[in-house]
Amino acid sequence: MSTATNVYEFPWEEHYVKAVLEPDHARLEDLINRAEEAIKARRRELKGLAGDTIEMQLAQDALNGLAVLKRERLSQTL
Repeated sequence: MSTATNVYEFPWEEHYVKAVLEPDHARLEDLINRAEEAIKARRRELKGLAGDTIEMQLAQDALNGLAVLKRERLSQTL
């Protein structure tokens, strides 16, 4: 029996990757929203902890990437 291995280091990462790789414009907005929500929730968790500045920076970078994705790909569908 094969077991699936989680290839993602951070809890929000899978949502981010799904949004970035989604080719279907009809699903893209929902996936971006889910990714943003997961990232923001994790950032709120991290604010109370010391020492996770790397994940905080990566989460911010991911949010910036999603903003570009929204601007570039979602504006094409309007």
